[in-house]
Amino acid sequence: MTIFDIHQNVVVSYPDKKCPLCYLLDQYKDARNKCTKCDMEAMEHVFQSSQIYVYKCWCGLYEAIMPLYTYGQLTGYLMLGQAIDADEDTSNVEILASQYIHDTKELKKAMHRTCKHTKAQIKALGELVDICAEYLSLTNTVNVPSSDLAEAIQSYLIKHYMEQITIDSLCSYFNVSKATLHTYFKKKYGTTIHQRLLSIRLNEARKLLESTNASMKDISHTVGFLDADYFSKAFKKKYRISPTDVKKECRK
Repeated sequence: MTIFDIHQNVVVSYPDKKCPLCYLLDQYKDARNKCTKCDMEAMEHVFQSSQIYVYKCWCGLYEAIMPLYTYGQLTGYLMLGQAIDADEDTSNVEILASQYIHDTKELKKAMHRTCKHTKAQIKALGELVDICAEYLSLTNTVNVPSSDLAEAIQSYLIKHYMEQITIDSLCSYFNVSKATLHTYFKKKYGTTIHQRLLSIRLNEARKLLESTNASMKDISHTVGFLDADYFSKAFKKKYRISPTDVKKECRK
């Protein structure tokens, strides 16, 4: 089992030594490059799908990889491997590996010592490890710099500004305390979460005022304000002009 960071570097692996067959293949540069390429392609697949991915590597061994999240942000991958399919003829694995491992006796010995599982077992193991990955994600076990938390909050605000966001809901989503939430964000951006959310909403409101015929009330609700009067006052305070006057200027 191996944990990779977002840049596909190994963070930790247990056990330290690879399976016997992979250990032998790792001695050959070309074989090692093929393994690295498989790992990178698998991580790219998970990056796109955000789901567990069970696949066969270039040598025919089963592997499973799944995403790891911290504060709702992808921060790495958890990989389980490698295993020979006990339901299939292993001759193809032997043929592929023999391109590099020419000592037949040593190759057969390594294959014999490499884990063998049925497809059902491989799937079950993958699902079990996926649960472990979800636990690591939910508990934010994989540490990331504080700036990443602040950036994740900022990204969340940009994507969800039209919703009713509260500090409590943010703490629940990112699984952190209010103090951590406020401290990290203020340190990174020099402003409060409330002020940043207000700024995002007002900026989006101005775009709508300038580009649509929607009423001020509808626009205020669209960008997340429950009170149109409060929206109007906040807008005028930020831009030194009322929402109504902005619409009038755009119609000239």
